[in-house]
Amino acid sequence: MNPSEDALLLSPLLELSHALAASDLRSALPRALEILSEAFGALNGAILLADDEGKGLRIEAARGLSRQAAERAHYKAGRASTAASW
Repeated sequence: MNPSEDALLLSPLLELSHALAASDLRSALPRALEILSEAFGALNGAILLADDEGKGLRIEAARGLSRQAAERAHYKAGRASTAASW
């Protein structure tokens, strides 16, 4: 790889680090997901965070998923991703 190809590969990583350096991480997550989706050509994706009780994961940012579906989704700790509650 030449230096210009390296720069193209690292550009999304730099952009992602800038987005996540925001003072409010939760508000930066949709932008982070957008950067990752564009970098990898993904049509769908989600960023999950631990729920308030720490017993599972919930979708904090989603792409290609309705807001209603994202709000209903909850993944219980210790279960396979196919055990999601939609």
